[in-house]
Amino acid sequence: MSRKASLNEILDDRERRAERQRELITLYGTPLVSFTMNIPGAEKDSPMIRAGFAEGLHRLHPVLSVRYEEERYGVTGPEALLCVDMDPQELKRITVKLEEADALGRLFDMDVIRTDGTSVSRTELGLPMRKCLLCGEPAKMCRLAGRHTTDELNAAAKAILRDALPDAEAFEDNISEELADLACAALRAELDATPKPGLVDRYNNGSHGDMNYSTFCRSIEALRPYFLSAARLGAGSAGEGDFIPEREVFEELRKLGKIAEREMFTATGGVNTHKGAIFAMGLAVCAAARVLSGGGPGMRFPRTDDRRPVSLTDEIMDECALLTKELCARDFDSVTPENAETAGKKLYARFGITGARGQAEGGFPAVRKAGLPYYRKALSGGAGKNDAACGALLAIMCHTADTNLIKRGGMEKAEQVADRIRSMPDRIPTEKELLLLDCDFIREHLSPGGSADLLALTIFLHELDIRFGTGTCRVL
Repeated sequence: MSRKASLNEILDDRERRAERQRELITLYGTPLVSFTMNIPGAEKDSPMIRAGFAEGLHRLHPVLSVRYEEERYGVTGPEALLCVDMDPQELKRITVKLEEADALGRLFDMDVIRTDGTSVSRTELGLPMRKCLLCGEPAKMCRLAGRHTTDELNAAAKAILRDALPDAEAFEDNISEELADLACAALRAELDATPKPGLVDRYNNGSHGDMNYSTFCRSIEALRPYFLSAARLGAGSAGEGDFIPEREVFEELRKLGKIAEREMFTATGGVNTHKGAIFAMGLAVCAAARVLSGGGPGMRFPRTDDRRPVSLTDEIMDECALLTKELCARDFDSVTPENAETAGKKLYARFGITGARGQAEGGFPAVRKAGLPYYRKALSGGAGKNDAACGALLAIMCHTADTNLIKRGGMEKAEQVADRIRSMPDRIPTEKELLLLDCDFIREHLSPGGSADLLALTIFLHELDIRFGTGTCRVL
């Protein structure tokens, strides 16, 4: 269940890879191994293909003297560039041996590039040509003669992967498990972030007399089955031939969310700990599964619009917007001050505030423009995750109309809070500054619960990008 790469994407990626190869050769002054997967056809990336790629890297590392390595994952397939301090001809003999070792090795495409930019060929070393995946004859001759269709060759490659990696198909199912785990871990990280003004954390219960740290822990544990169901819903609605429209997926997700709310109330004794997170995090988990399984707006990493790269997290937030398209119009269409039933609808009727629905329909702008940029910048600047999370919470509060905060303190108070945060120094807030805010929030019975949900979503997307994102690199 992965998107097919277009010809332009494949050609553009070749140009980008060649340019990056030249840069690395210049930088490190060594021959380079360019490792990709030899998958016929336009379907170049899937969990199964990545599993085969990972096995190829596992085989490469013990036999190479690698100075630097970087990996990249995208719709055109996984790739690795390795700067290797070895004789290029000896290096080519090693890679050919790996390519010829078994059926899986025939899917490895390991090019060796000299420091002058030329490639070391098999023929110059007297080594055999690559064999066709189907008939075993020289692959180049089969291709020129048109002996096999692309579909036949692609099916042969998939069969090799299935036979060589019996757990590869289960890898796709494991994505749902991982998404559920990441969602719960993000909720726990939000809970652990301390101190948070007016919110339950490791220090106190904030402005809440009916819940504590243990209440939240029980709630998070109870919600894992829901996140797993949300991920399976997203993954199962995404592939070619089984694609389900976004509106239908969202309505199914809402049904799952109602069940999750009942499980939450059972676990907490009737306390609402995560109703907002059930909506926001459940939506993000479902959207992430759709993107990772091939059904998102760019339908697999990384999309380009007007030749600008879009990250995995952007894809997921875009998919959230598609899943909730026109949600505010549907839910608020006939709402008036007289018939508004919920707190959210009352705020809409009075102030036009769309709350969590508006955030979702807009692709979570508070996360995209405030939460994630702040969190990532803080981490890259050396801050710990706790301090980065506490600072990101304040950044989010300045970029969203927090309905929980408005419900407790009113619109004027919410605006005063935002102004106070904006007036703070442009750096990560100190614990003393946060504790002063916490004391004031507790005294005035304020709680930015909506912003806390968006903080958990920020952490989820950041960790998701690390696990499944568009590229990683490391110096060895």
